[in-house]
Amino acid sequence: RVANATPAYGLRLAPSELARWTAGTAEVATDLSDPQRMSPRTRRHVAAGRLVQRLGYPKQGGRRRWQQAAERFFESYDVLVTPVLAAGAVRAAEWSGRGWLRNVLTSAAFAPFTGPWNLAGWPAMAVPAGLDRRGMPLSVQLVAAPGGEVRLLGIAAQLERLCPWPRIAVHTPRGMR
Repeated sequence: RVANATPAYGLRLAPSELARWTAGTAEVATDLSDPQRMSPRTRRHVAAGRLVQRLGYPKQGGRRRWQQAAERFFESYDVLVTPVLAAGAVRAAEWSGRGWLRNVLTSAAFAPFTGPWNLAGWPAMAVPAGLDRRGMPLSVQLVAAPGGEVRLLGIAAQLERLCPWPRIAVHTPRGMR
């Protein structure tokens, strides 16, 4: 049975998501053999993450409050289906010249559905969902409560059987890379 329902996302997720995103990037950057090879924008992201860490973040409170709200949602639903992206793909070249803050804000608006589940640490997966009017691939996100991985894989397998996932490669002319 399918029903239209929306978890209580709210704006309260944004600070916790941003803190985890930047702090996580800073943590991963410590493992790089040559951090200077990162783009200037990525170095700014790492610097923001290190500042977040020095300020004592991320804290568990924001994450736990979101998990509790999500638990209430999943008391009534087995799986959540969302778009993966809020808009069609943009060219990579458009992103490369932008500053750090503009990219963060654009990313948050472009992919708002995946961050909350990354913050929760709950099982989620993106699966193919057809093509847009330009022939570009689309996908949906499937989310379940902790322990729901088997259910997600089963639904993904059913979707693929009903509408086999195309194996396509998109050719980009040399001047458009």
